[in-house]
Amino acid sequence: QIEALKAKVQALQLQLQAQFAGSPPASHSCSVPDPAADGGSLSAATPQVSALQSEVSELRQQVLGKERLATVFTEKIAEFRKAVKLITGFRVDLHDAQHEFHLYPIYAPNRGDALVFRPNAHDEMELLASPLAARLPAEIEQYLQRCHSIPAFLSAVNLRLFSESRAATM
Repeated sequence: QIEALKAKVQALQLQLQAQFAGSPPASHSCSVPDPAADGGSLSAATPQVSALQSEVSELRQQVLGKERLATVFTEKIAEFRKAVKLITGFRVDLHDAQHEFHLYPIYAPNRGDALVFRPNAHDEMELLASPLAARLPAEIEQYLQRCHSIPAFLSAVNLRLFSESRAATM
C-alpha cells in the first residue's frame, strides 16, 4: 500500500511537470516546477496545479504516516517476541505458508532444535514430528496425551532441557 501511494505521488509529480512543460516529462524527477518561474503564462492552469500540488502533499503525508506506523509496528513485534522468549523460554516463529508455529527452546542443546505445532481442524494445536519431539516421548505421553495440556508439556520440556544443560556444565 505504501508503494502504491509512492507511485501515485510520483505520477502526480510527473503530471505537474507535464503541465508546466507542455509535453510528457522525460525523466522521473521528484521535483515540481515553480509556477512563478514561468512568468505567469500558466495562470489559467493554476487552480489545477494547486489542486495537484495539494494532492501530492497529502499523499506524501500519508506515505510518511504509513512508513512510521510500519516502523513502530516492526519495533513492537520485536519487543513482543523478545519478551515471549524471556518469559516462556521459547523463541516462537510463525511459518505462515504451513500455518506452523516453531518453538525453539533456549535451553536446547542444538540451536536448531524446535517443537512444531499446527492448528488442526478443531482449532486445537497439535505437535508435529521433529527431532526434538522424538527425544521427548515421556513428556508427550504424560502431558499431551494424558493431560491434554500444552502449557504443562512446554514447562516439562523447559525443566528437562534446563536440568540437562546445567548437568552438562557441572
